[in-house]
Amino acid sequence: MIIKRLVLHNFGIYAGTNMFEFHGEKPVVLIGGMNGRGKTTFLEAVLLSLYGLNSFAYTEGKFSTYGQYLKSFVNKTDGTNLTYVELEFTLTDSETYIVKRKWKGDMKRVHESITVKLNGENNSFLTENWSMFIENILPSGLSNFFFFDGEKIAELAEDESGNILRTAVRRLLGLDLIARLQNDLMIFVKRQQTAQ
Repeated sequence: MIIKRLVLHNFGIYAGTNMFEFHGEKPVVLIGGMNGRGKTTFLEAVLLSLYGLNSFAYTEGKFSTYGQYLKSFVNKTDGTNLTYVELEFTLTDSETYIVKRKWKGDMKRVHESITVKLNGENNSFLTENWSMFIENILPSGLSNFFFFDGEKIAELAEDESGNILRTAVRRLLGLDLIARLQNDLMIFVKRQQTAQ
């Protein structure tokens, strides 16, 4: 996946329409800047564009509902309360995807809409099945290994116990399932021994 463009409209600290274009051909994008300048917001926009409700930025966040999460990003400076994120990326030389999520933050319930274009044309199949499609390309559970925030890396480095990183790696490798099965097996064996 090579990111080509990100558009943020009234998203977080980004008032109005802000377009970021990337001209490299490498699948690596580094965003730098001083604290409080929008690097984390930028990352959350990429994750939200791709994963929506399944974004680890939402699932690991403090919000009780997805609607609250979306509302938290609405920049009300222009008075429209309309917010959107649009991400353009390529998978191959012949496949360019544009995924756009938009919502209004002035209603009690926030309703998000998504549209997906393939090579510049609206694609209803991808629009309706985007979450399944993106999960096949890059599963949301693995996305934090490919999209990450330097501040979070610093937190990992400061975590003396290493529990966060250890848990992530164990989940990635499926070892947490093995540990649960071992525990269940030990309980079963103990019950069998007690029954005899």
